[in-house]
Amino acid sequence: MGVVGFMAGTVAGQLAGAWVYWRVRGNTQGPSTSEHDAAVTNREFDAAWAAGFVTAVVATGVYTALGVHTWLLGRDASWGLSAFLGLCMGICQGMLFRGRPLFPPRGRAA
Repeated sequence: MGVVGFMAGTVAGQLAGAWVYWRVRGNTQGPSTSEHDAAVTNREFDAAWAAGFVTAVVATGVYTALGVHTWLLGRDASWGLSAFLGLCMGICQGMLFRGRPLFPPRGRAA
């Protein structure tokens, strides 16, 4: 069940994080002014950390519930390993995979 849990948690976390990213980021197209650029940068930062947080929470929940920690280290493994993997997935979504695997909503910048 651990391999299935890892795949399910990863996919669910990535999709949830990508959805939150696009909801928080919103429409970033518009005139190129310094005030506008600062607002876009702030929205991008907020969207990235929100996506990472949601991904970490969702992935950790699925990993723990489906026993990914026992798949990796055996029956006596702590669920903390699943939490660590979920945190790593959240960092990846927040820093590396922003907005992926979902496409940007129509009418919004990529």
